[in-house]
Amino acid sequence: MGRVTSWVAHELREAAPAACYFFCGFQIVAFTDALMLEEYGVRVSTFMLATVAALVAAKVVLVLDALPIVNRFATAPLVVGIAWKALLFLLLVGVFKYLEHLLPLLGTHQNLLLAHRSLFAAIEWPRFWAVLIWLVVLFLGFCTMRELGRVLGRDRLGRIFTEPQGLTNHRDAGDRE
Repeated sequence: MGRVTSWVAHELREAAPAACYFFCGFQIVAFTDALMLEEYGVRVSTFMLATVAALVAAKVVLVLDALPIVNRFATAPLVVGIAWKALLFLLLVGVFKYLEHLLPLLGTHQNLLLAHRSLFAAIEWPRFWAVLIWLVVLFLGFCTMRELGRVLGRDRLGRIFTEPQGLTNHRDAGDRE
């Protein structure tokens, strides 16, 4: 039982930063979406959905990081790795969201093509683009911080954000000597 507890604790420590980041980000996306729907008199409660999505996104990021394709550009310039990972995460989220909306329509339509056409016709494009823009910003920010942590080291990155700059610059200069 000790090994299971240790494994769960390790998984939680690894997933916590991503879960916190996506929790805050997805709550902002959900709030923006709710504000757009409010204009049409539609009230939605998306807090729990955004919370679950944040937990799932955190776990998916950890699983995807273990795949060789995700780290394909680890030796390329940092911007390439950031763009590559953000694109992969966005594609995965896009496929997930598509299937999330398509699968219920399969029961009411005769085939996959009709269900797809029905889904495509029902998309509210301004809302779709607003959410997509938020997701691009969130994943670019997340991938940027993860790649900076990989290159600089998590401890050094943490010091950059949590210590006064004079002290951080002094320590970083000492690290080079």
